[in-house]
Amino acid sequence: MKNHRNFKFLITFGFIFFLSIGYAVVNSVSLTVTGNAQSQNYNLKVQTSGNTYVSNTNKGKIKNLTADKFDIEVNDLELNETIYFEVELVNNETDVTATSANETFSNQLSEYFDVDCRIGEGLSGTSQSFLIEGYCDNFVIPPGGKKTARISISLIKTPITEEETTTAFSFIVDMIPSN
Repeated sequence: MKNHRNFKFLITFGFIFFLSIGYAVVNSVSLTVTGNAQSQNYNLKVQTSGNTYVSNTNKGKIKNLTADKFDIEVNDLELNETIYFEVELVNNETDVTATSANETFSNQLSEYFDVDCRIGEGLSGTSQSFLIEGYCDNFVIPPGGKKTARISISLIKTPITEEETTTAFSFIVDMIPSN
């Protein structure tokens, strides 16, 4: 009788034990989550702000101003005269610094015309005058920051022929993201 009672107890305990394992197996679930995340691919948001300054508007103009390009026109420049053109650049990124790289410069008639590009703070003709920091080939614009590009054009030698009276010049500065 005692063995029979122990046997019933053992059967009952075993039944409860196997039932609890079965219950745990039925109600247990392992979740696995996998995936990929990719950022938006876009161009660095450095552009002209639209703020400009020309030191002599009777002889010089900034034309075709867009977010990433502008043209300069100069007329009737006299010997040893210099005209300055300033365009404000803005980095609209909130967490990426823009660094200049790969400046390309050409001046078709450098014997007669001196063309230069400097970078700095401020804009002449406003409450904050232009403060030169360096050349256009080596500068950074912090996130949300502004810099001013100043292009100066001077006639340094009197042209003798009609072909020497007009020069073609260009500046191209690539802006790259950096930390």
